[in-house]
Amino acid sequence: MAAPPAQAATAAPLRVGVLGCSSFALRAMVPALLQTPGLQLAAIASRDLAKAESAAQSLGGRAEGSYEALVEAADVDLLYVPLPTGLHERWVMAALQAGKHLLVEKSLAVDLASAQRMLDLAHRHDLLVAENFLFRRHSQLAWVRRTIAEGTIGRPVLFRACFSIPALADDNFRYAAALGGGALLDVGAYMVKSVSEFVGPRAELQAAVIESDARRGVDVRGSATWIGSDGLVAQAAWAFDTHYQCTWEFLGTTGRLVCERALTPPPGFEPPVRLEIGTDRRELRLAADNHYVSQWLAIAASARDSGLRAAARAECLEQARGLQAVADAARRVFVNS
Repeated sequence: MAAPPAQAATAAPLRVGVLGCSSFALRAMVPALLQTPGLQLAAIASRDLAKAESAAQSLGGRAEGSYEALVEAADVDLLYVPLPTGLHERWVMAALQAGKHLLVEKSLAVDLASAQRMLDLAHRHDLLVAENFLFRRHSQLAWVRRTIAEGTIGRPVLFRACFSIPALADDNFRYAAALGGGALLDVGAYMVKSVSEFVGPRAELQAAVIESDARRGVDVRGSATWIGSDGLVAQAAWAFDTHYQCTWEFLGTTGRLVCERALTPPPGFEPPVRLEIGTDRRELRLAADNHYVSQWLAIAASARDSGLRAAARAECLEQARGLQAVADAARRVFVNS
């Protein structure tokens, strides 16, 4: 999906606006944008003009003191939207009406109906809507796929995944129901995406449990089991307020593969993996990679290609369906009541 740098550089630069000054956007995504051939930072918007001016002074582009101004800006081709999920539909719909392509932080939507509205409008205008799942652009994913395809662990029979994070500040938006908070749409989304990657987007959900915080009004932990058409079973768990885990485990008929930093390896970091074949146990370090730049290259290529735009929209819809299936099927458990 990613265009080679030389190819991207031959086209007119794709002008990018950043809708919001999230710490992740300013710390990771925008610096990577500045390193990516074929992209140009046009503007950064915040509802607090001083915050936008500070970001623009540090990173480039101009400052906008409202989201509306950036959405309507004539010199912006694509918007990067690092806003909370609960704010996405309003601004994605406005951006699509203004003819903008979109890279949106996960999760795209609070539910399937919202995702469908956004993606239907994007389809009508043939515009890009993509979710920012960075692990899909890291070379670790390709290495895992290749290792399994080569039969290194035999036939895979079980895939386990876990993404859990320690407690956040009480005022973090992930705890705010009105902003689309909750563990399923945050860390759980990575688990649904991982199952789609390794078991298939049509893996059949067997069971799910969601644990909700009655005081905060959001879900804080969950787990689910799927089965693929070839019999591969997937088990995933996700959680807030829990010991940090970010793992994939593949159990095969002759071996086992474990990725200890499956979803969030930063640039310059060599992801650790463990390969067990019989009694032989090997600790490996995979090559470092910059999945931020790789993602921007893929987004630039997709914005310029109608077929890739359609594929990205289809991926978003499959992800929204997967999340909705878990939400609908889950047995609900409440804590702090």
